[in-house]
This record gives sequence, structure tokens and C-alpha cells, in this order.
Amino acid sequence: MTDTTRYKITLVVGTDIHPRTRYKITLVLDTDIHPRKWIADVINGNLNEKEELVEWETEEVSDNFELLSSINDVPN
Repeated sequence: MTDTTRYKITLVVGTDIHPRTRYKITLVLDTDIHPRKWIADVINGNLNEKEELVEWETEEVSDNFELLSSINDVPN
């Protein structure tokens, strides 16, 4: 098994449909290749023709990085 590293990637996507509208997307993933080598190609290849990747930031995080899904879970 290959060792992987956990990264938090924050993306900002803009659209020509509503020029002042931007979306912030945060991904947490484990990979054995640094995301800077492929993230822009993957995201740009999957956007609509009127959308564009405005900026992105990559941050290495620890394996015990607490995911938002677990932070936002509210007990019944």
C-alpha cells in the first residue's frame, strides 16, 4: 500500500451567468500525489463553459483532521 497524505483544498469558482457570484468549495482528500500537480486540470475539466476556477489553496493537514461532517453532527 502506498503512503498517502491528507490535504484540505479550498476552491473558489466564479460564473459568467451571475458575474458577482462565487462559490467556495472545500475538499479534504488523501492522495499520494500533491494536488498542485492535478487539481486545476480536474476541476476545470468538470466545470460548465460559463464557470471558471478563480483561485485555490492547498494545505496539508494531519490524519486526525476533524472533518466538518463530524463537527456538524448534532446528537438527537
